[in-house]
Amino acid sequence: MSLNMFRCVLFTALTATFTASSSLGQGFPHRLETRLVPQFGTIRHTGTDERSLEFNRNMMPVIQQIAESLLTSGVEFGDRHQYRLDQDKLFTTSLTPYPVRVYFISEGAGHWNSVGLSLNLAGSTSSGDLRLIFPNASMPVSGNNFRTQKFGARTASAPLLPGDFVDIGTLHAGVQLDFFIIADGARGGLKWVFTNHDALNPDKTQHVISYAIPKSPYILIGFEDLWMGGDKDYEDVLIVVDLGRENVDILIDASGLPH
Repeated sequence: MSLNMFRCVLFTALTATFTASSSLGQGFPHRLETRLVPQFGTIRHTGTDERSLEFNRNMMPVIQQIAESLLTSGVEFGDRHQYRLDQDKLFTTSLTPYPVRVYFISEGAGHWNSVGLSLNLAGSTSSGDLRLIFPNASMPVSGNNFRTQKFGARTASAPLLPGDFVDIGTLHAGVQLDFFIIADGARGGLKWVFTNHDALNPDKTQHVISYAIPKSPYILIGFEDLWMGGDKDYEDVLIVVDLGRENVDILIDASGLPH
């Protein structure tokens, strides 16, 4: 079965059982106030359960090495088009074996950015159910020079450290994941929203990249927070989503998710 046929079957079968409703309406808004967007759940500190400890031991060093090799703060990421997170390439192909989890990895921004996720039917271009994952994706010391960097202690304005996480919940097959960033949203006010739907962004510019880690359940996602791409370094916020090994394997093979 082709990818388009597979997506069409999922869409038809799930339309009656999965409703992507949003109090913010259809279509992706160009501006949002972070305080008006609901959250998925509580942000938990790194290492506070066995799954997180295993991630820190086995995967965090690998992910940090990939991030360091691909992205440098203030340096244009020349291969950004190759690693574009197309809106039709990130969806669940089967029931996730456990709650989908999003880990914070790092940030290299002057902005206090807000990062969120929209859940919708695979193939949809509407906004779906927009919710925040990290209302303030800031850490005490910005940057992704993991080998030498000291990250410091959490503060009210920099509440995250690498490995902090949020559980999204168990997802059925055919759920599309659309990540978005509210540029400087944590400072308050009406701010620009950039998604992985390039054509629907207010500046029509790519703001999200992805890298699926082969033979793992993890996908690294990077955001650019500046209008028209700014310095185009795509490390203003880095996160990892754990979708389950089967989903990632199929997405790499069937939809060509960058890896």
